[in-house]
Amino acid sequence: MTFIPLLLASSSASPIFITSGISSPTEMRDGSFPLRKGIAMYPVAGWPKTRQPPTLMYRTNKAEMNMMALDWTRILKEGGAKLFVVSPVCLATSLGGSLEM
Repeated sequence: MTFIPLLLASSSASPIFITSGISSPTEMRDGSFPLRKGIAMYPVAGWPKTRQPPTLMYRTNKAEMNMMALDWTRILKEGGAKLFVVSPVCLATSLGGSLEM
């Protein structure tokens, strides 16, 4: 909260939130986001599962950050601050499946 007065005092305040397509409920629901090979989009029935999807906590945290960015946009709109949420698409990381694990 201590940085808000600095943002509003700036003539070009532009906080940037870095998100991920994998945190989009729409893309996860319709399967349009390409998951890493070997991760089942629809696991077999039954419980317990042999393992949780490795991206579960990452997606959850990014979805929370997306909501926070939307709320800060609403809160700061009248003060003139412009928030940006960017998604850099798949990067060369083991999470994105671009690096050999």
